[in-house]
Amino acid sequence: MKTRKPYLILIFLSLSVVFADTIPDPVPTEQAERDLRSTWSKKYPSETIISVTSAGDPGTLEKVDKKGKLLERKLKVPFQVVAEKAGTQREFEAGANYIQKGNQWKFSEIGIGDVKAIASENEKAPKKPEVKELVVKAFSEKYPDYTWSKVLIDDGTFNKGSNGGFYRYEGDINRTDSEGQTIQCKDIDFMLAKDSSGAWAVDITSQGKCY
Repeated sequence: MKTRKPYLILIFLSLSVVFADTIPDPVPTEQAERDLRSTWSKKYPSETIISVTSAGDPGTLEKVDKKGKLLERKLKVPFQVVAEKAGTQREFEAGANYIQKGNQWKFSEIGIGDVKAIASENEKAPKKPEVKELVVKAFSEKYPDYTWSKVLIDDGTFNKGSNGGFYRYEGDINRTDSEGQTIQCKDIDFMLAKDSSGAWAVDITSQGKCY
């Protein structure tokens, strides 16, 4: 019997290594969504989930020691979550996270990434041509010594402040002086929000670099 003990121990250790090196099949998306919704409702009781959509394939993350020995393996099932709180909807990059236990995945937590506010119907920005007209108007009023034209802007980023929703834009604009010389001002920065009358207005935060 004594000569068999090392042999049995070796078999046990070998089986442990096999299980540690084997990656279980990913958790089904439907199950991951149920885990996410259940945990979200407990962790953020003041928020109501509007929608949960898959954001790609699951991915694994491994933690190893200095010798390369596996210490921990995690699985993330990614989602895009839209939730509402106090009348404001936000979109979250979220994930249902799991830790490998033996040859199974055990749910551990939900992870939250980037968050952005979603504009309501009343907060949706005007079309780009109208925004560009407002930009020219704002620059002309703030810098009347020049003529402003040819505005190039990005799609804008919506945010929510204490006074309501607003957009931040970046872009370029042409500046023409009294002698007719035109240069381009790059990296302009401005906010678009509704004024007290409810009309959209531009607030310039940076004239950019003009050269």
